[in-house]
Amino acid sequence: MCRVIIVDDEKIIRQGIFNHIKRTHSNIVIDQVFADGQEAIEYLTQHDTDIVITDVRMSVKSGIDVAEYVYYHKPETKVIFLSGYKEFEYAQQAIRFNVKYYLSKPVKVKELSAVLNELSGQIASEQERQEEINAEKERYQNLLSVVKRDFYVDILFGSLNSREKICKRAAKFDLTEEDLNTTKCAVLMILIKEGGEWHYGQDDFYTSLYNLLRDMKYIDSFLSINQEKRRVIMILESKQLDSWDELGSRLEEDLIYLKKSALELLKTQ
Repeated sequence: MCRVIIVDDEKIIRQGIFNHIKRTHSNIVIDQVFADGQEAIEYLTQHDTDIVITDVRMSVKSGIDVAEYVYYHKPETKVIFLSGYKEFEYAQQAIRFNVKYYLSKPVKVKELSAVLNELSGQIASEQERQEEINAEKERYQNLLSVVKRDFYVDILFGSLNSREKICKRAAKFDLTEEDLNTTKCAVLMILIKEGGEWHYGQDDFYTSLYNLLRDMKYIDSFLSINQEKRRVIMILESKQLDSWDELGSRLEEDLIYLKKSALELLKTQ
């Protein structure tokens, strides 16, 4: 779906464009209708939209002002100018704000539909491309997590036993030697004793654990390298703390508190 706002100080034009889009463009949603550019700019500071259809001359803020705001703050948004014959030369000033679509008043519905069809097609292609990019980023991040996990496992079990080997492997996922020097890491092992029980299912246990770790603001990232029924091993990374000792003491304090809170929670069940 494509989202649109309409901006014009003439009610009959606002209503006419609104009715035409509602009647003939089922793939377009009209977010808002405004009588002045000031109202439109205030709306755009808080909301996104795909297309702005705006008059050029209005009493408080002009269509040029709206186009300028879009150019600097919403560069993905497309702008359509509505211009009277005498205003056309004035409207051309907006070329520097990347306005490429001008419709003369009175607006011809066929022209408006042609522009909206062209823009909605562009927007659909851009959205599809962005979805592909996001999916590719997600695949990359998932692969990176596996590579990083294997990296830490090999360090823990001695396969990577020299600084040269560690740096060479780390470079494969864009970790520099400086990153290695400034990142503090800790191994967190959680053992659930025989007879211990988590009442909410294994998946919920991991979710709760991850949420608790996210609340530790000094932890920049974490990953699981082992998830068994009664044992979880995780690597915690921090670039904020000055030393491994500080990371260890902060973790110790938090884990004591978490253990106490968990025990209190289980007593109430």
